[in-house]
Amino acid sequence: CWPKAWLASDFPQTRLLMVEYDTSLSHWVSQCPSEPETQSMSFCSEELMHKLRKAGIGKRPVIWITHSMGGLLVKQLLLLASDSEECMSDNSRGIIFYSTPHQGSIVASYSSQARYLLLPSVQVKELTQGNASKYGHLI
Repeated sequence: CWPKAWLASDFPQTRLLMVEYDTSLSHWVSQCPSEPETQSMSFCSEELMHKLRKAGIGKRPVIWITHSMGGLLVKQLLLLASDSEECMSDNSRGIIFYSTPHQGSIVASYSSQARYLLLPSVQVKELTQGNASKYGHLI
């Protein structure tokens, strides 16, 4: 993956971790679990926070580089961390967002309009422009 390959050579003393977050437009092609609650942004961010904590992430300064839904995932994760005793949010020094749908996605709205044909995934439903307002507190 490009950030790890490029940044590692420029910053050899830095620990770089990549987290893959798969999303799907439709349940037809989804690799995700069948339980909708395990596909939600809040569930995935809480699960990621626990995994990062086990790996010792957050005890030292962190700069997050996010892409697409990963940006929303990290924002939700940091919100959860700030409500707990986590040092992860305190040690976050910056976030770089790349193609993050902060205000939702019109493409998600199209998918939801054809919901009986496409069976939109939980992630798509969360990104529809009407539902995106629930992520306004993350901005």
